[in-house]
Amino acid sequence: MKKLLVVFVKEFPYGVSEPFLELEYPLYGDYFDKVLIVTNRPAASGIRGTKTRTIDSDCVELLESEFNKNLFQKLRFAWSVITDVNFYKEIGFILKSKKNLRKCVSSLFSVIGKANLCVECAHKRIEELKKEGYTLTAAYGYWLIYPAYAAVKLKQKYEKDLYTISRAHRFDLYEYRHKTGYIPCRKYILEGLSEIASISEDGKRYLEETHPDLRMNITIQRLGAKSVGEMLEVENNGGVLKMVSCARVVPVKRFSRIVDALKRIHDYEIEWTHVGGGSLLEAVREKARKLPDNIHCIFTDTIPNTEVYKMYAERGYHVFVNVSESEGVPVSIMEAMCFGTPVIATDVGGVAEMIEQGKSGYLLDENYSDDTLVE
Repeated sequence: MKKLLVVFVKEFPYGVSEPFLELEYPLYGDYFDKVLIVTNRPAASGIRGTKTRTIDSDCVELLESEFNKNLFQKLRFAWSVITDVNFYKEIGFILKSKKNLRKCVSSLFSVIGKANLCVECAHKRIEELKKEGYTLTAAYGYWLIYPAYAAVKLKQKYEKDLYTISRAHRFDLYEYRHKTGYIPCRKYILEGLSEIASISEDGKRYLEETHPDLRMNITIQRLGAKSVGEMLEVENNGGVLKMVSCARVVPVKRFSRIVDALKRIHDYEIEWTHVGGGSLLEAVREKARKLPDNIHCIFTDTIPNTEVYKMYAERGYHVFVNVSESEGVPVSIMEAMCFGTPVIATDVGGVAEMIEQGKSGYLLDENYSDDTLVE
């Protein structure tokens, strides 16, 4: 039997998101004869709308679901939603729970539409491969939102005995982190999956506590970072403390609070390098311009993950800093630790599962004081 796996992702290999898949997909060939990665090609300009990574595996094939290029595609998208019975069941749930109807329905429309077109795209190719002797063995949603919905839908629509699994990270997991307090089709997804692979103990605990009435099989399947061999021996470099951060500059990451701490330090030379773009990058950059002369800031904007590794290897940072108010298990922290870089991070999500206090880094309370971070 030639085994076939279908993997539903968000937008890999476009942009720079989902870097962990770069390490994961080469392993698929050890277990499957053929793998279909089904992605939603992003309608975005700049690096996010650019295919930045090449899939280098003989058994892996990329399928792109396009839904936003022209009127016909948009109509197909809408039709796939209004003909899905779950759309109406979820509207009933939203009304009953008294959530913001407009915002929740907008999110629901997006999730069901993207998932259904991905399923349609995958099914066409699956039928072709079946004629070549392949047997669909499993469907894997990389996120516990529409990729997971797609995996469950594929099973219920075409393959009743299909094994379905989805990872659970952060934004796709913690409902309270959403302004509406709502993640679409939660019951349908959680009960429809054969296995929910949480990347942290915290995520598993959260699902068990918030959905005790649902039948779920939750396991811990951690993410990881690529080994770099020997860890770096970072020198003093004339007394300059080199710190680094890596994430999207958005409100949840609280980068302005790093600036707040740095402006209170006057007796050390500090070079802060930040990697990553985002909606608040310019605001943080402008705020950083007012820091004292002993603080030097470098903002790289968004760069490919391979370039991040190169920076860590060549520059050798003394400390990695993350003050986010919410996390899953940040791969950015794992990557820094691969180079022997200690970490200062807030104790949120699964961060404490990675850091041994006082040995590999320091954990800050979620509502830490600036004095604590300065110290």
